[in-house]
Amino acid sequence: MDSRTLQAILIVMASLSTISATDIFLPSLPSMATYFEAGEDYTQLTIPVYLLGSLIGAPILGILSDYLPRKRVLLMGLGIFLLGTALCVFAPSLFFLLLARFIQGAGAIVSSVVGWAMIQDLYPGDESAKIMSWMGTIICIAPLVAPGLGGYVHISFGWQGNFVLLFLSGALTFFLILFFGSTIPRPEKVEKLSPLKTFTVYKTIIKNKNFIFYISFFSLLTCAEWCYLTLIPFYFENTLKLTPNIFGLYISGGAAFYILGASFTPMILSVLGTFKALGTGITLTLIGGLLLLIISIFAPACPLLIAFTVGIYFFGTAIIWGPSISKALQSVGDARGAASAVRSLFIIASSAVGGITSSFLNDSSIVVLSLFMLSMAIGCWIIFQKVKKFQV
Repeated sequence: MDSRTLQAILIVMASLSTISATDIFLPSLPSMATYFEAGEDYTQLTIPVYLLGSLIGAPILGILSDYLPRKRVLLMGLGIFLLGTALCVFAPSLFFLLLARFIQGAGAIVSSVVGWAMIQDLYPGDESAKIMSWMGTIICIAPLVAPGLGGYVHISFGWQGNFVLLFLSGALTFFLILFFGSTIPRPEKVEKLSPLKTFTVYKTIIKNKNFIFYISFFSLLTCAEWCYLTLIPFYFENTLKLTPNIFGLYISGGAAFYILGASFTPMILSVLGTFKALGTGITLTLIGGLLLLIISIFAPACPLLIAFTVGIYFFGTAIIWGPSISKALQSVGDARGAASAVRSLFIIASSAVGGITSSFLNDSSIVVLSLFMLSMAIGCWIIFQKVKKFQV
């Protein structure tokens, strides 16, 4: 196994360990509410508090990784993640648990921020798009498997068992990176890091049209995805009267299409190239969004057709993922760590906006939902036309 492949595998392991922390403990939420003698609404705060930690940790770890060896910053973030996870295991109160989740989230974001910057270091140019797509195929499985695994762990070991499992997997990854991870040589920074320099770097990145255009693709589609995932369970259960075990299969079908799309992306990139692959992905989201709108009007009671059309949408989204990240990070020169942090912030914010938007939609119909998803795809198409003028 060559060195680059080993480093990519280690980054995937770090991503799997940290991403699983988002939802592996979800089956334990009711028991956690009982354990801490708190309302379920308060226990659910463990999710947004974790995301808040990620929002704060991302820009700090991102800029540090542009001035320090990325391996060192990756280990630093994983160390913070392990500290937060250990505190979760021994949390004596809900307030303490929320604080621990904040720390956990602040460290967990390192795999998304520094990890993807390292991939761009290892695989310069458009080669990174294929690698990121391959890695995305593996990583996107974690959110699907984690809750099911968490349920079994909870039954056997209680709610703390899930955090113990996260700690063990994170610790294994930490030591593997410590002993087998390599530091990619990068140009030395002449200027010292300072608050003013940090502000200047992020300001430059945000003003970079290429960067903003490329991260906008996946951000818009992520917003649509989370709006769908947050609303559709209520539509399936309350309007179509499906049981959770049945509509869960339809929702998982969309995720299966995403994995399939990510699997085909390297081949699509080889045949079409990065820019045309982006156009293909956007076209598929437009087709999926339009078909979903038609289904929502003429066959709203057919969950199979809904799942299939959403699957087309997700297939296109998966194709866009790797190339859009690669192109975005290529456009910022050596500031890939900071740029990766901004990308992560955009994705987290887009996910939140999508979830919040769903709360304003009527779950007795999916017409407005389909219009929203189609509008996000149209937004991508409009931006894609502008990107043609600013190709790198």
